Amino acid sequence: MKEIDAFELIDDLQRKNIPLLIDSKTGKLNLKGRQQLKSMVEDFMNNKSNKIQSIQNEIKELKEIVEGEIEKIYDNIEKFGNIEQNAK
Repeated sequence: MKEIDAFELIDDLQRKNIPLLIDSKTGKLNLKGRQQLKSMVEDFMNNKSNKIQSIQNEIKELKEIVEGEIEKIYDNIEKFGNIEQNAK
């Protein structure tokens, strides 16, 4: 699914002639216009949710990497302490 930002959504609305789907008497979207707009907004929100989930996954992966590196640092400090103690 293609990622869409808010400006692309607005451009897409204009390209699909949503203004032409407005009832001239009431000034409201007709049924086809409402359906099309609903579909476009749902796609936009799904893409937004997918992007947020993707960022959250990346953060989780980075957190795991950093935690692993910190653990290595503690291990190295402990090994250095043991080497220093054995050298005395």
